[in-house]
Amino acid sequence: MACSHDTLVRDTSADDVICRTCGLVLTEDQLPPEWDVPSGPCMTRHGLEDLLPGGVVRGIAEICSTMHLCDTVTVEALRLAHASGLHRGLQPSVAACVYLACKNVRLYRTQHEFEVETKVSGKALGRAISRLLRTLKQSPEGVECVNEMLPRIVSRFASRDRGKISTAKIEQCMREIYRNRWQNVHSGRSVSINTVLAKCLLEALHRVSENTVTRETKGVIKTVCGVKTL
Repeated sequence: MACSHDTLVRDTSADDVICRTCGLVLTEDQLPPEWDVPSGPCMTRHGLEDLLPGGVVRGIAEICSTMHLCDTVTVEALRLAHASGLHRGLQPSVAACVYLACKNVRLYRTQHEFEVETKVSGKALGRAISRLLRTLKQSPEGVECVNEMLPRIVSRFASRDRGKISTAKIEQCMREIYRNRWQNVHSGRSVSINTVLAKCLLEALHRVSENTVTRETKGVIKTVCGVKTL
């Protein structure tokens, strides 16, 4: 089945449009009619850096470097900072721009990961993200982000846990649990993404593991998902 190329992103470093699904670099005549993202000086990294205060630019660059995020995320974070009128390099506000940039280019990271890497408190980061969303009139994360986060969460868990359970089985089971039990709850935003991921991972381990989930394993789940209780 041919790729429909409906998940496109512009790589501003090379001014190419790339399909996230198959990795193809599309030519202008291959782009769908509705694809009309402006390019030019204001959409490039250097062009955006010239429009922002040095503290904001340095803050975004440092976070992206620390978290090993690609240039596409950096440019999107700079764009969000400019669009929101960010004029000071306050750590929570800068971190919020990078967090939302990850969401916009579908390279999702949890708030907990940002808290760990940037040392910004969860409350301060949450407030900054909410302000940014209101300013830009964007909606919070949808259901789709959880499904895209699962492979990374399972991989991070497997790298810390000493068990030998198949990561493919855990991920498959988590998707089923999320779809049947947690998707509607999360859609109503009554629980956080971190909590949803932790609950799904814990239940998946109970299902696929031949042994009882240990206290040590629960500790790994809390660390990976960024929750205090299970």
